[in-house]
Amino acid sequence: MDHGCTRCTHLKRYASDLISEGIVLDSNQAGVIDAPPDPVPQSENPPTLLSEIPPELRALPEQQVRQPGTARGYTRLATMDGKNIPHRKCAVSTCTGPLVNYKNGRFCKDHLRMHDICSIIPCGRPVHSDGAVTCTLESHKEWHQKYLNRFSRLSFPGVQRVIRRQTQQQDETGSPSGPTLQPELPALDGVAGKDVIHTFRAGSTYCLQTVQWSCGCPIGWGKCYRSESSPQVLGILNRIWEDFPESRPSFLAYDDACNLLRHIVTQDPNSPWFHVTKLIVDAWHYIGHQASDILCRIWCNPAPANGSQPDLIIVQVDENGRTHKTRAFNTETAEQLNSWLTGYEAQLRQMTDINYDFVVHVLMLLYKELVEKRMAKKNEALSAEFWEQVESTD
Repeated sequence: MDHGCTRCTHLKRYASDLISEGIVLDSNQAGVIDAPPDPVPQSENPPTLLSEIPPELRALPEQQVRQPGTARGYTRLATMDGKNIPHRKCAVSTCTGPLVNYKNGRFCKDHLRMHDICSIIPCGRPVHSDGAVTCTLESHKEWHQKYLNRFSRLSFPGVQRVIRRQTQQQDETGSPSGPTLQPELPALDGVAGKDVIHTFRAGSTYCLQTVQWSCGCPIGWGKCYRSESSPQVLGILNRIWEDFPESRPSFLAYDDACNLLRHIVTQDPNSPWFHVTKLIVDAWHYIGHQASDILCRIWCNPAPANGSQPDLIIVQVDENGRTHKTRAFNTETAEQLNSWLTGYEAQLRQMTDINYDFVVHVLMLLYKELVEKRMAKKNEALSAEFWEQVESTD
């Protein structure tokens, strides 16, 4: 929480700073939201209506004005992203408990009794024999066998071999050419194959959620168990900053920041994540967000041109002496950390929950050391002059 460097920590900036640097602010976004910004690209999704936006977000962010005699201060940006590196858990979809047996088990200690019950839910009948996973119903037995045929381990050469055999049989019998490898399971008791709920094998967590400063230095991490939903992501953020409420970042870049902001404001309008930290969409994912989503365009814009978030914009001069607006922070460091974690994905997937947590934590410490070595090599530490400017009232 105490980390700071020139990549993630900048002097506080105001709209007046942009104007003095020669930037012409866009005044089209001033006032109260009453219509989507023009032009709005055509899309399948209708524009977000004013009535659909939480009342707390209907007024646009105001330009920040520095009060005379106040210290300039500083600002920091953190980034967050999910990486699909799961580990196994209890087969019951709503359960987050660890497995009792990670070799071939399916249940946590609270659901071990389900070993003796048919794995197709909600059957509830006892299994037909020791070690079996279905009851005496032939339809359940057959469906389980088709499940094994579909999802048992089969290499790519094995798939090719099956297709060749099917093609040969079709040629011999004169049936229509082409493989008959069935990609989908059949329906069971009137339920489509893909919608049949079962506990044939252990479940898995959904993703690993990482949080770091915009220089890449890790802050914390957590696990999403069923989906990368806003409540789970907010829970991870709350746990990370539970003991450090004064160290919340000024900005948090996240690929689904707009929906996270909707959730926070709807559940708790007084949340510090709304009043202290500005949630923005990282630059890469912002390109793919709907232009008709007013909340995303106005509140989660990673580089607004109206001066409402001057901390996100810096001015650079090219070789011809022309000034250009550019982003002040790297909002893609979460993607870079997750790319580095890919090298450990195969091992992490096979670990128990305890080993998984320990190794992930060690990996974060190792990555932090790499960031600090790079920071020292490039002399990116915050200088005494920087802190003098932070405290300056000029």
